[in-house]
Amino acid sequence: MNGEDAERFAHQASLIIAEGWKQAVRDEGASSGKVRVYERAFEHEDLGRASSLGE
Repeated sequence: MNGEDAERFAHQASLIIAEGWKQAVRDEGASSGKVRVYERAFEHEDLGRASSLGE
């Protein structure tokens, strides 16, 4: 995988994660409190940087 492909992959993966992680965690039975705890793992500036790659 070259650098351009890696950036495109990171961009696509970050969008999928950003759009779907909360529902996926809820579907697994997590409470609202647990969802808030997991936010730090899924909503941070690195994910924002990844989403800006490969555009």
